[in-house]
Amino acid sequence: MGKTVIKDTFREIKGSFGRFFAIFAIVAIGVSFFAGITASSSDMRYSSDSYYDEYNLFDLRLLSDAGFTDDDIKAIRETDGVKGVFAAHEADVLTTIGNAQVTVRVMGVPEKNRADDNEDYINRLRLKEGRLPESDGECVVRYSDFYDGKVDIGDTITLRSGDEKDISDTLKFNEYKVVGLVYTPYYASYDIGQSSTGSGKVNICIMVNDDCFAGDYYTETFVTVDGAKQLNTYKDKYFSCVDDVKVRLGNTGTKQIEARRSDIKNNIENERQAALNKVYDSVRESVREQIYSQYRAYYPGIDITSMAEPLVEPAVNQAIANLDLSEINDKFDKAENEALGSEWKWYVLDRNSHYSFRDYKSSADRMDAIAVVFPAFFILVAALVCLTTMTRMVDEQRGLIGTYKAIGYGKAAIAMKFVLYSLMASLSGGIIGCIFGLKVFPLIIYNSWNIIYYMPKIKYANHIILSIIAIASMAAVIVAATLAACMSELSEVPSTLMRPKSPKKGKKILLEHIGIIWKHLSFSGKVTARNIFRYKKRFFMTVVGIAGGCALMLAGFAIKDSVSALIQKQFVQIIKYDATISYSDESVLDTVKADDRIDDYDTIHTYLSDVGNAEVIDDEDKQQKEDITIDVVENADEFEKFILLRKRNTNVTYKLDNDGICITEQLAGTLGVRAGDTIYLSSDSGVRKPAVVSHVVEMYTNSYIFMTAGYYEKVFGEEYLPNAILVTLTQKNDDLQNEVGSDYLSMNNVKGITFCSSNIEKFNNMISSINLVTYVLILSAAALTFVVLYNLINVNVSERIREIATIKVLGFFDKEVAAYVYRENVVISIIGSLAGLILGRGLHLYIMKTIEMDNVMFGDAVRPVSYVYSFVLTMIFALFVNLVMYNRLRKVPMVESLKSVE
Repeated sequence: MGKTVIKDTFREIKGSFGRFFAIFAIVAIGVSFFAGITASSSDMRYSSDSYYDEYNLFDLRLLSDAGFTDDDIKAIRETDGVKGVFAAHEADVLTTIGNAQVTVRVMGVPEKNRADDNEDYINRLRLKEGRLPESDGECVVRYSDFYDGKVDIGDTITLRSGDEKDISDTLKFNEYKVVGLVYTPYYASYDIGQSSTGSGKVNICIMVNDDCFAGDYYTETFVTVDGAKQLNTYKDKYFSCVDDVKVRLGNTGTKQIEARRSDIKNNIENERQAALNKVYDSVRESVREQIYSQYRAYYPGIDITSMAEPLVEPAVNQAIANLDLSEINDKFDKAENEALGSEWKWYVLDRNSHYSFRDYKSSADRMDAIAVVFPAFFILVAALVCLTTMTRMVDEQRGLIGTYKAIGYGKAAIAMKFVLYSLMASLSGGIIGCIFGLKVFPLIIYNSWNIIYYMPKIKYANHIILSIIAIASMAAVIVAATLAACMSELSEVPSTLMRPKSPKKGKKILLEHIGIIWKHLSFSGKVTARNIFRYKKRFFMTVVGIAGGCALMLAGFAIKDSVSALIQKQFVQIIKYDATISYSDESVLDTVKADDRIDDYDTIHTYLSDVGNAEVIDDEDKQQKEDITIDVVENADEFEKFILLRKRNTNVTYKLDNDGICITEQLAGTLGVRAGDTIYLSSDSGVRKPAVVSHVVEMYTNSYIFMTAGYYEKVFGEEYLPNAILVTLTQKNDDLQNEVGSDYLSMNNVKGITFCSSNIEKFNNMISSINLVTYVLILSAAALTFVVLYNLINVNVSERIREIATIKVLGFFDKEVAAYVYRENVVISIIGSLAGLILGRGLHLYIMKTIEMDNVMFGDAVRPVSYVYSFVLTMIFALFVNLVMYNRLRKVPMVESLKSVE
């Protein structure tokens, strides 16, 4: 009996291969997308973790206010849990490339033993071209697309100091020949960072032998932790392992600083004592000479030593007691204050404090956020369509099921045929989909993100559990649907099953009750309306399938729109200034006023503050948000020229007043507050007070609070003192920015300058990566939509084969038959597409909220053309499938179809 069922199953597959392949294809696409997108973030992390391990990225980075000595390095190496130690130097200097002045970060690499088995070779270099530096006058350049071709092997880079110091105070040589281009795990991101030298942004990074540096102390120390490589760098276990050593190194630092301060103090005291002893010796010699001279005058020719010597020491002591030693003591007191006046500290930083590591992790987290909902929705649509297909297949085989029951087959044996059919289609589709999806989707997404990162080839993580879940979940849904349909049919007696189902009772549809519409419909229109709404289950399933595919496409287009709109809204409409100059002395204002390169400016007071909805800061208060930028504005009217305060998705703008503060939308959401509520914040001096939220304003990057100087003084009782200038430049180009940045950073009273263009560049690159990812989503959704439409329309035609044969017998020509069927399909496709646009908008809003990060809000903008694209593509697929079905409609055998119930 089992062999017979299996044979019949294979016969059924052969006889209805189109249906089998449709299920196979839908499952393959659904599982491929589900598994591939879900695995992408894991593969991104696994690849980067493998890269960090292979090239020995630091686990801990140590910085010190006073640098590191050889004794410090020895103490670090002896700390329990430390595996490798590399004490290095780093400096930011200037060079000229073409006609532009650029900031160069110079980093040291070990001059010896760069072997892979040397644990002290941390942050190893990955060679792209050329070789590593061998002599002291050579360097390698960290490869970057932005400087590709501008700096190449064979070029000579001439360095100069970014301040009044001579370059020789930092480096032994000022010229280095480029001998290689390299990648480094230390800078996996295209962004190297900010600097207090030059324009404020590091443009390129070069590596030289560490002994090329001229300093007496190491500027930083990199450490690897024993056992850390065996752990996933993105997991809590890794950071727990590293944190233990981090604490120990902090304690080591405290001891070393105490010992070093003590040594410096002792050395200064020894030098002081040496200077005093020199004075004492001089006084002693002078006093002795005076006493001996007097005694020789009285006792010429006599040895007066025994008489004079006892008088020398008392006289010396008396002379010393009368000496003014303040000049010497002041000199050494000053030296001691200069050497020990500041509180020295070791800063032990883990990978989470490193921008490049944190930035790549956040990109993987974005893929995680997309994978939370997009693939699940994708596989749900696929499962729903497969469910419809299998239910229809069981309905078609009622007569066969009745025959099986009549000749003695049990319910389990009969159901086995349909279960095997669906299981073979779903398992084969799932396996092929997994193999394809787990290889292709992560590769595409990984390479898309590599537009802004410099990672080696992808390494795939183990996804056995994910594969099992993806395949099993889809197969389980389809098999369950098949069993449910079988049980419904198997509950009937053979005689009932072998007779065709009674036609669905005809009744008026809603349109027939609306006479004005119904009487104006043609005969064909009335037939179409009746057929659509008479079979509500078929109508509903078709609409849901089409709506799901259309929704996925719209969500893909909308994600692209929302991310792309960020730059235009943030850096053109809202942020209108070009740079922020932070200063310590208001004299810089005179320079700004006279600078013809600056078109307009406005002064503000800006600082960071802990912000929350409670007066006392509680570490467990989830509503608390730390380190929010607070801008205090003196002239609200002038401020409007630099930052636009408005409500999102409206034309409503706000002006600052002395009655409250404006906070950005993401911060308001984090704190759970709205206009009229009260939050607590601190002044620049640390005084914590409540403030009333007047308005919640639109802002897409970072979180801000804006208030007037009057409200600041009213709340905190402190005087408003500006410390920064917002400026707009006469031209928006890199050359001018480099020139302005260099000029102002060379001024002693300027603390720093930040250009908005650096943020624009960062987001442009991030957006280009996300755009490529969304193209993958759109194409995948389009493929699913096509297969869904093909399957649903195929089912629709199959279950109406007798009806189609009947109208052909009545004299309908092939084109009229096609129009009869197509008309319904097109109407249902339109309804499904419109429903999909609504559903897709909701899906898009959910996804954009899910993928938001701490400092970025993507917004929810969707261009009207995206709705058009999604709708038109769905309709094109529907029309194409209809055309594919035309040949089948033309070849419908009329007699055989009408006799099929017999």
